[in-house]
Amino acid sequence: MTIIDTILAKSDLNSFQLSIAQALALNRKRLKLSRKQLSHQSGVSYGSLRRFEETGQISLQGLLKLARRLDSLNAFEGIFKENEFSSLDELRRSK
Repeated sequence: MTIIDTILAKSDLNSFQLSIAQALALNRKRLKLSRKQLSHQSGVSYGSLRRFEETGQISLQGLLKLARRLDSLNAFEGIFKENEFSSLDELRRSK
């Protein structure tokens, strides 16, 4: 991987992190929760929540706590599950 590829990949990850953070902030606001309220109800520190909404940076545990409070934890259930194939042809094509 070249330096440019590395920079672009990191940029893509940062954009993705920010889009998740923005979605969480929007969801929080729709529920009429302040950062302080969500922090208290989820067990995530106010500073961590603020940093996440502003930069996209948060620990996995913090993200899962926020998702649980916002009834979005099920979105993580299949994140690393192996693909199930309905036929031998699908399995062959996947390799």
